[in-house]
Amino acid sequence: MKQEEIDYIFRHYHHFLTLMEVAAEKQVLSNQPEVQELLKDGPAIFRMRTAERLVREFPEQVYFNNCPQCGRLARTPQAQQCRYCLHCWRD
Repeated sequence: MKQEEIDYIFRHYHHFLTLMEVAAEKQVLSNQPEVQELLKDGPAIFRMRTAERLVREFPEQVYFNNCPQCGRLARTPQAQQCRYCLHCWRD
């Protein structure tokens, strides 16, 4: 999974995170064994695994809004104009 996709998931689908994942993301409660376990391989690996879990467990709700012309990831799940090629797919 690309870093851009991981950031997109954490920015727009944060509400699907568990309480321990939220704590790990904010790196609070770091003395909790569950949080330490999530972060044992580092924050980048934690974010990648969590993003992959969200895509796997919530396939109907978590989706990538890609531009139909250039295929790049739109800024938000609701966006209808590409920030890269400026293609517009509004109705």
